[in-house]
Parts: sequence; structure tokens; C-alpha cells
Amino acid sequence: MSAVESPLRLTLSGRRRFGALACAAVLLGLVFGPAASGQERPAWWDPRWRCRMLLRFNTDDGRPDAPAGRAWVHLPPADDHGGRDIRVVAPDGRPVSFDVAHAAPDGRYLLGFEIGARDGFYAVYYDNPGASAGERSLPARGLIYETRPMPPNANPENWPAAQKLIKDSQTACGADYWERVFDGYNPFGPQSGYVAIYHGYINCPRDGAYKFSTMSERSSFLLVDDQVVTDAIGRLSIWSDRRGQHQGSVQLRKGTHKFRYVTFVPQGGIRWAAAWTPPGKEWWEIIPPGAFLPLSKAEVRECERYGQHVCADFTCRAERYCEAGGAAMVGVRFESTSTATGDLIQRYEWDFGDGQVASGARASHVFLEPGLYGVKLTVTSRAGRKDVSTKKVSVEPVWTDQNFTLGKMDQFFQAIRGYRLDRLPLSSLLSAWKFASYLEKDDVGAAAGQLLDGRRGELGAVQLHELAMYLGGYYRDRERRYDLAEEYFSLARDSVPESDQARRLDARFALCDLHFYALDDPERARGEYVELRADFPRADPARRRRALIRIGDTYRHEDNLEEALAAYREAEEDPKYVPEKPGLVVESALFHEVESYLLAGEGEEALKRLEELLWYYPTMRLEGRPALLRVRAELLKGDFREAKQEADVYVRVGRDPNFLPAVHVRAAEACIELGLIDEAVGHYRTVLDKFPEAPEVQDAENGLVALGK
Repeated sequence: MSAVESPLRLTLSGRRRFGALACAAVLLGLVFGPAASGQERPAWWDPRWRCRMLLRFNTDDGRPDAPAGRAWVHLPPADDHGGRDIRVVAPDGRPVSFDVAHAAPDGRYLLGFEIGARDGFYAVYYDNPGASAGERSLPARGLIYETRPMPPNANPENWPAAQKLIKDSQTACGADYWERVFDGYNPFGPQSGYVAIYHGYINCPRDGAYKFSTMSERSSFLLVDDQVVTDAIGRLSIWSDRRGQHQGSVQLRKGTHKFRYVTFVPQGGIRWAAAWTPPGKEWWEIIPPGAFLPLSKAEVRECERYGQHVCADFTCRAERYCEAGGAAMVGVRFESTSTATGDLIQRYEWDFGDGQVASGARASHVFLEPGLYGVKLTVTSRAGRKDVSTKKVSVEPVWTDQNFTLGKMDQFFQAIRGYRLDRLPLSSLLSAWKFASYLEKDDVGAAAGQLLDGRRGELGAVQLHELAMYLGGYYRDRERRYDLAEEYFSLARDSVPESDQARRLDARFALCDLHFYALDDPERARGEYVELRADFPRADPARRRRALIRIGDTYRHEDNLEEALAAYREAEEDPKYVPEKPGLVVESALFHEVESYLLAGEGEEALKRLEELLWYYPTMRLEGRPALLRVRAELLKGDFREAKQEADVYVRVGRDPNFLPAVHVRAAEACIELGLIDEAVGHYRTVLDKFPEAPEVQDAENGLVALGK
């Protein structure tokens, strides 16, 4: 895998960083101009070219003496004339040979150019509308890796067929100078359905016969001087080709030769490599990076406009990527390359094109979705002079950063917590809501959801359904605004057509549960559960079974144990609904697991395990042990209202003296938290009066003392 960086389309994460001294030098150059960094600005080459970028070679790339360089430049749309007016000029004012190795739609150009003198700035001139492209040529060195979308059903049987497929493919996903042919991923786009193309020059150290081999898992072709030396067709194994099974030999003179390698990648996980055996060698090796005569990397450090005191410009690079809850977010780092002749830049103001802003010479920003953004930098000098640079920035997933940990998600969330949500475009606002709701960050999720609710007319049916379900749950669980919860669940039900049975069932179930659990109307809820089962006869059996268990719960809350038991038994015994039950050993283990979570203070997990057990055995919902466990779990969660309600039900219908005293004590605890002191006292006195031999008597006495009763 290559370690070469690419800012193109913001697809590669940075892998190299300046050392402390280099960073300091850059900072001085940004604030005080090049005189402070020890290099004078070169004289202006030609006033017809109104803008220039000054390049500095990156000494960290390990190739300071290469006679050719490479650099990415990013032109503002207003100054971009299709790249025809770009010129590269050496420090002595002499134009040097160069060409555009790749042009991206957002105004990025990858340049390869000759290097003579290394002291001083190389300059890239642009913005001369009257200039022609002129004669150009790339240096005869280096290797460029490019990927293109693969045409459907591509199956090249030979090189002419492969050429046609490449010609029929769309515009390149991206490209950059690369180290060697030894990869298995697409750094510029999706990881399947693409053509990997390498082209450039290979250096032969001596005259003689060179053997080349392709190692690939799909069809591949290797060419030298435009002639096919070897190929491999169809489905293959890279491991079985390690000894040069697909090889060819060619007689080459010492020096550089044109090189090309192509392979087709219909799916992810496919690998490939190019190997050779130079004259005098007896074994195969992956063609090393040095054979492609790498170019020295240069980076834009400053910008200037002819006859203008202040020049605003910037570079950017995607560094991080995160997917969560349907949101795809990209973290991008921006750095000003602005200058102020004879002055200081006092203020940097960024507008990222998504309604968000920042300040400072450097800024990091998380875009909430991939896309093309108009990013603007406004700089103001100490003397009050201003300039503005606006560029199209194509923000794409960082395909090499696909590890989405919880820690990483939290970092992204912290980056967007302070966003002005009301300024986000609709699609970005949707992403913010999905991300926050996925992480259960209701402060941001609800704020984004309420803004989206104000733009209902712009949402699709499914989007509106999902939003209404979220807001219904938020107002039910967090705000206790049951009127609003009912309004949103009804909206969720009505926002999708009758044919969308699954989503309508979700909304209907939410309304039933709201009327039962929140509004404490078991009779109404029972009627709705019965209607739900009748209206969705072909729904998921598990959902229908859950509705039947809910019907039993409504009877239990009305103290109608006979009807409750009948509903539970129907759910437990009817083979149409019941899953395979666990054995008694598993049942006991689940009870112990619930107890363990309670002892650890994890009420939410305890409830999940308890519900898993009661799903298999609904009739246990009338027993004392599950009732006590549920009340304890709700207390741990801090849901004292639910704990009191569950305790009150069992106090009314329970008959088991082994659990009733403990439930009374837990009910008293819930009442105290809710400020219902008289009810708490009543529960404690019931334990003392009716269960004088129970172990919970001491708890009841202590509770009364604590209440001063």
C-alpha cells in the first residue's frame, strides 16, 4: 500500500507531518512573509499572469535531490481557465518544462515539473485568460496511480478489449503520484467496481533482458513502451502467481521506459502487484519504488496577486472520516497561505459553505455529508486591507479511514456540538439529526429534529416518518409531553402510504404503547392492540405476539388476572407465534444474569435480560420474582414513576408472601423519590402489619425512622 498523500477530492488522510522546526518556519512565513523564512520573493515573471503560488519542497519526503517535482495546486473558479494558463517558473525566473498529470473537477491540478536550482521558491503562475496551453511534457520519471469506474459486466479477454473498456469508463475517480504497483484498495473512491491504472516511467539500470510478471486476482495487463509484456485473464490467485506464472520477457536498453499496468476490480478485497527480474538477478521481486524514479514533493506555502498588497488563499486536506446512524461525515483541515506585502495579516475569517464559520490561520471543520462546497476565506491586514478567496472544495469520504469506533464518533460529535443548526442546508441538518439521535444525544438531536419539523414540506415520506417517530419518542420519554408525542406518532402513521405496512405498524404500535404506558389508559390501549392484530394479519409473527402480550398486560393492570393469564398462555403456547423456549437451566441463568446487572447498578441491561426471559415465558409476568426485579431495575434507571406503577400493579394482584414485602419496600422508595411521602409511609406500615416475620421488616422500620414517622 502506498504512503503517498493526495489532497485530490480530499480522499486521503495525512500520513506525514512537519517537525517542530518546520512548523515554526511555516508559521513565520504565514505571518511575516518569506523574508522571515530566509527566502526572498522572486521577481514577477510576467505581469500578464495575475496570480502565483510559491512552492517549497518538502524535505521530509526523503527525495531532496530528485531532478523533478510534483505539486497539487487548487485554483479558485474565478481564476481557473481550464488549466491552459498554468506555468511553472524556477527561482531564477526561467519557465521550466511541466504538464498537468491530473485535473479534478473542483479546480485541483496535479503538476509534474523539472527542477534545476533548488534554492528559492518555485512559482506556479495562473490567471491569464489570453494564454494558450503551449507545449507541455511531464518529466520522464515517476508513477501515477489512477482509478476509474468499471463499466458493467467488464470482462476483458485481451488488451484491445481492456483498452475499449477503459475508454468507455467515466472520468477518473482520482489520481496521484504513487510509489509502486502493490495495492489492494482504491484511495479515490468506492472499494469495488473500478479499474486500477498505473502509468509513468520505469528506470532500467543496465542493458539486457528484463522479465516482468503480473500477480493479480482478476484480469491484468503489464506494458513497457506501449507493448504488452505479460497479462493474466479471468479469476486468479495472487498467491499461486508468486513465482512468475504470468510472465513475459523484453529486451531493454539502460534508461527510462514507458510503463503501464492495468487491473480490473469488480469487488473489494482483491489484490495485485507487478514484479520483475532485472538482468543478473535470479529471483522475482515486487518492482521497488526506486525503479520509478520518484519526484520530490512540493507544497504551496504562499500566494500573491500582481500589484495587490493582500492576497487570500488556502489549502485543505481531509484527515478523518466517520459513518454513524446514516450520517457520513468528513473532517477537513484548512490552512491559510495568504500574504500581506509589507504588512501583517490580522484576521482570518472562514465560511465553509454549509452555514458554519471559524477564524484563525488554521481551522478544522467537520462536513456533515460529502459534496461540493464553496469555501471562502477573508483576510484583513493590520492596515485594513482585505482580500477574499473562494474555492470549490469537493469533500469525499476518506477511504483509508474506515474504523468507526465509539471514541471516534464522540470526537466528531464534540466537533459539531456548537454548530448553528439553523444555518445548515437541509441535507446536512438531516445528517446532524441522524448522527445525534444515533448517539442518543437528545440535546442536539431534538434541536435538529425541531428545525426539520419546521421544514416538513421539504422532506420525503420516509424521512418525515422517521423524524416523527423520533420526536414522538423524545416528547414521550424526555419531556413527558404526551399530547405532542401522540401528535407525532399519528403524523408518523399518516406520512407513509397504506402499502408501507412495516412503518405504519411501527407508528400504530407506538400509539398503543403511549396510551397504555404513558396515558395509563389500558382499556383504550387494549382495543388498539386488538385492532392492530386484526389490521396486520400478515405482519411479523413476533410483532403480533408482542401485541398479544401487551393485551395481557392491560388486563393485569386492571387486576383481571384471569383474562391476563389467558392472553399470556395464548402467546406462550400458540405455535404460530412462540419461538423455541430455552430450557430450565437457561431460564435460571437468565435470572442470575438479571441479578448480576442489578448488583452492578446497570438497570438498563437488567431490564433487557428480564424482557428476554419474559418473552419466552409471558405467564411469568404474573409472578413475584420478575415483578420485583423489574421494580428494582426501574429504580436503578431513575424512572421512579414506572417503578411505582409496576409495584402498585403487583401489590394489587400479587399473592406470594415471599415477594410482596420486598415490592412494598421498593414501592416506598419510588414514592419518596416522587415526593409521595404519605404513600411511602403506607407501604412501610403494610410490611410491618401484614408481614411481621418478613426480612424486609427492618427495612420498613428504618424507612419510617428516616421519614420521622
